[in-house]
Amino acid sequence: MIARIFQFGIEQFLRRVRFPEQVGEDSAATTREIMAAFEAGIYTPLESPRKGPNQAAELVPWHRRDFFWEGTALGLAGLHCLRFSRGNPDRFRLTDIYRQMHYTGYGFWNGLGRVYPLPVLSLDGKQWSDVPDFPKYGPFIAGGIGFSLVATIGAFDDRVLAKLDGPALPGWKMAGLHGCGRALWFLYMHNTPRLEEVLNAYPQHAEMLLEGLGIAITYTQLASAEKIIKTVNRFSPAHREVLLRGVGGTLTQMPEDNPDLLRYIEGMAQGPLRRPYQACRQAALRAATGAEWYPSFIRLIREFMAETKAVGI
Repeated sequence: MIARIFQFGIEQFLRRVRFPEQVGEDSAATTREIMAAFEAGIYTPLESPRKGPNQAAELVPWHRRDFFWEGTALGLAGLHCLRFSRGNPDRFRLTDIYRQMHYTGYGFWNGLGRVYPLPVLSLDGKQWSDVPDFPKYGPFIAGGIGFSLVATIGAFDDRVLAKLDGPALPGWKMAGLHGCGRALWFLYMHNTPRLEEVLNAYPQHAEMLLEGLGIAITYTQLASAEKIIKTVNRFSPAHREVLLRGVGGTLTQMPEDNPDLLRYIEGMAQGPLRRPYQACRQAALRAATGAEWYPSFIRLIREFMAETKAVGI
């Protein structure tokens, strides 16, 4: 019964999601594909998790599967909370890969709970003590919260910032703003003037929002390196280098979530994408472990990107 009610609520919510300030049919087509993958993921644990979630994922285009597993995690989180279960939903996960997307999906549910009267996952580390990679990947929950808030409220403004608070743990605040930047891409996909208007309105957060935008630009256009670069180049010159940090970081981390992508990523990370990819690979190799991983990874990306640009690599 709970699963049916949850599915009905999700269906109603998704039917109301609109992005009227996107530009172009390509934006609309991209969003339709992603929303379809995300929705299919949500329903997978609700309907019959024993019938093969990997088979369900295989029905999703390869470059949209991250969104499928993010949706699956949201479904797991929703069921866990609506049943008022203890602990966390990760013990019911349907795959052992796409870990970053799982944490993002858990955060997406909690973001909904900051807008609507819904029970949410505890972010107390004790409730996640049985999940070994929680200290490392926990900040992606904050990213999911940030994305969910911006997407649900339909803007990045003081309403979002007031609800964005989270645990005082390394990298969580930064990751929350990265999530907001990712959501801005969905709100204003290919509407560069509108995006730059938001960035200029919040200069104190612009760096992290831009990095988040770079992440989303990459995820949504993974099948085309050319489209990624063209999108980055539509922004003002002052913003492009920061966007490339998000692009390079994403290309580096996607094979961590799904090792099968490594050969493809290595092949597409050529030309203008080579420098950010190589810089971010170096950052990944030298980043700290555990709870310090996220902030150290971002710090090193910034340092290596600056160094490689300075020497003209």
